[in-house]
Amino acid sequence: MNPIPYLKAFAWISIAALCCSIFSDFWLPILIGAVVITVLVKLATPPRV
Repeated sequence: MNPIPYLKAFAWISIAALCCSIFSDFWLPILIGAVVITVLVKLATPPRV
């Protein structure tokens, strides 16, 4: 399983969330959600040998 698409998705979500932080306080739950999803994907993937 290639982790690159997940890292790119996390990067885009983070960038979008930080851009939204200018307009509202909604960026924090988005960022926390992105971190949680990234950690879950990392834990779900088998370790590389």
